[in-house]
Amino acid sequence: YLNKAKQYAQNVIKSPDISTTQLAKAYFYLGSTEGYLGILEYGVGNYFSAFSNGLQADGHLEKALQLDPGLTDAYLGLGVYRYANSRVGGLGNLIMQWGRDLRHTGILQVEQALNAETYIMPLAFKTLIWFYISEQINPRNADLSDNHPLSITACRKRAVELLKEMESRYFKNPPNPDFIGSKDLALMKAIQSFLDKDFASAKTEFEKIVKISNYLRDKKGYK
Repeated sequence: YLNKAKQYAQNVIKSPDISTTQLAKAYFYLGSTEGYLGILEYGVGNYFSAFSNGLQADGHLEKALQLDPGLTDAYLGLGVYRYANSRVGGLGNLIMQWGRDLRHTGILQVEQALNAETYIMPLAFKTLIWFYISEQINPRNADLSDNHPLSITACRKRAVELLKEMESRYFKNPPNPDFIGSKDLALMKAIQSFLDKDFASAKTEFEKIVKISNYLRDKKGYK
């Protein structure tokens, strides 16, 4: 399906007489599918294809923003691309970003996508929370001062803020009375509590994950 979406986007780009807005959206969808393809290919060890799709995704998302600066959803893809490449490091980052550390740049771009308050907000929340949790255990940040944006203190503060905001925005008053919780939210809260050495709260959240998993399997029939 990603390859189908990629082909459709390429066909739209080649179409005559399309508007600038349509062209921008076509580049956005093209870059988005290439980004996801890059992630999938990297996961199964097809590194050349992953790097190729990643480079194309970066260029096409940038092109979408040049054509339509209001297409702020593109910042999510760009942020993930720049952050992930910096974390992976090695030859991949050398090829994709000339070996530069663009973790903070990537995080700021995802923050920009979040601030735009579009339909991708839930994904932007989750992405940022995981990035900030990840940076708390990144050895490269161990000696940073507290006022550095990637310091353990700064990353913990922002992760906790985002967890509270996400829970309040999406899960405080669920419309479905049968809704018993979000596994994603519980897992992020559990990991953050564990990092804070609040093991009782971490245990509570892990137990909630088991409860939700059992509910989804036994009541909803999900495998």
